[in-house]
Amino acid sequence: MLCLYSCTLIHNSLVSLGVAHFSIGRIIQFIDHYFEERQPAFIDDMMGVAIGPLFIAVELAFLCGLCKALRTDI
Repeated sequence: MLCLYSCTLIHNSLVSLGVAHFSIGRIIQFIDHYFEERQPAFIDDMMGVAIGPLFIAVELAFLCGLCKALRTDI
Protein backbone atom coordinates (compact mmCIF):
# COMPACT_ATOMS: atom_id res chain seq x y z
CA MET A 1 0.00 0.00 0.00
CA LEU A 2 2.80 2.40 0.90
CA CYS A 3 4.64 1.56 -2.33
CA LEU A 4 1.54 2.33 -4.39
CA TYR A 5 1.12 5.66 -2.60
CA SER A 6 4.77 6.63 -3.11
CA CYS A 7 4.66 5.64 -6.81
CA THR A 8 1.53 7.74 -7.29
CA LEU A 9 3.14 10.66 -5.49
CA ILE A 10 6.27 10.43 -7.66
CA HIS A 11 4.16 10.17 -10.84
CA ASN A 12 2.12 13.23 -9.89
CA SER A 13 5.31 15.17 -9.12
CA LEU A 14 6.83 14.26 -12.50
CA VAL A 15 3.67 15.21 -14.35
CA SER A 16 3.56 18.55 -12.53
CA LEU A 17 7.23 19.14 -13.32
CA GLY A 18 6.65 18.35 -16.99
CA VAL A 19 3.66 20.69 -17.22
CA ALA A 20 5.66 23.45 -15.52
CA HIS A 21 8.61 23.06 -17.92
CA PHE A 22 6.27 23.03 -20.93
CA SER A 23 4.49 26.16 -19.72
CA ILE A 24 7.71 28.03 -19.00
CA GLY A 25 9.05 27.07 -22.42
CA ARG A 26 5.93 28.37 -24.17
CA ILE A 27 6.11 31.65 -22.25
CA ILE A 28 9.77 32.09 -23.24
CA GLN A 29 8.89 31.31 -26.84
CA PHE A 30 6.17 33.96 -26.95
CA ILE A 31 8.51 36.51 -25.35
CA ASP A 32 11.04 35.69 -28.07
CA HIS A 33 8.41 36.22 -30.76
CA TYR A 34 7.62 39.61 -29.25
CA PHE A 35 11.26 40.71 -29.49
CA GLU A 36 11.63 39.28 -33.00
CA GLU A 37 8.44 41.10 -34.00
CA ARG A 38 7.24 37.98 -35.77
CA GLN A 39 4.17 35.94 -35.05
CA PRO A 40 4.47 32.20 -34.34
CA ALA A 41 4.44 30.04 -37.49
CA PHE A 42 1.51 27.93 -36.31
CA ILE A 43 -0.78 30.96 -36.53
CA ASP A 44 -0.37 30.92 -40.32
CA ASP A 45 -0.09 27.15 -40.74
CA MET A 46 -2.04 24.90 -38.37
CA MET A 47 -0.33 21.82 -39.86
CA GLY A 48 2.81 22.86 -37.97
CA VAL A 49 0.94 22.37 -34.70
CA ALA A 50 0.53 18.67 -35.54
CA ILE A 51 3.88 18.10 -37.25
CA GLY A 52 6.06 19.50 -34.45
CA PRO A 53 4.98 17.08 -31.69
CA LEU A 54 4.86 14.22 -34.21
CA PHE A 55 8.47 14.91 -35.19
CA ILE A 56 9.58 14.86 -31.55
CA ALA A 57 7.68 11.62 -30.89
CA VAL A 58 9.28 9.89 -33.89
CA GLU A 59 12.76 11.10 -32.94
CA LEU A 60 12.27 9.76 -29.39
CA ALA A 61 11.10 6.45 -30.85
CA PHE A 62 14.27 6.30 -32.97
CA LEU A 63 16.41 6.99 -29.90
CA CYS A 64 14.68 4.13 -28.06
CA GLY A 65 15.43 1.76 -30.93
CA LEU A 66 11.85 1.57 -32.19
CA CYS A 67 10.67 1.89 -35.81
CA LYS A 68 13.96 0.73 -37.32
CA ALA A 69 12.35 0.08 -40.72
CA LEU A 70 10.90 3.58 -40.82
CA ARG A 71 14.27 5.07 -39.90
CA THR A 72 16.01 3.27 -42.76
CA ASP A 73 13.26 4.37 -45.17
CA ILE A 74 13.66 7.99 -44.15
